[in-house]
Amino acid sequence: MRGLAVALALLTALVLASNARAAVQACDGFESADGCLVTITGGDTPDPDDGYLVADRDGIPFWTYYREHGPQVLGYPVSQRFIYKGFVAQAFQKAILQWRPELDRV
Repeated sequence: MRGLAVALALLTALVLASNARAAVQACDGFESADGCLVTITGGDTPDPDDGYLVADRDGIPFWTYYREHGPQVLGYPVSQRFIYKGFVAQAFQKAILQWRPELDRV
């Protein structure tokens, strides 16, 4: 009986883990072919469609990373891409993403 309880607990954990991975951040703005124009933090101009593009461009998967981690972890974008100390970066409310080509990762 105890083995059944352990197996059931393991199965429940696997189901919850797979559901957590399936919960990918949707575009909170306007979708583009390779990302999303996030408008929620772009309200500093009269243009209601103002925002910051988070995209998978030039082999840099910022949109993929943002979708996996979401605004709960990163916050919303507060800049476009920029070069910082020779690396492509993009600022969010809680973090700055930096592309490291020598590691092939964000």
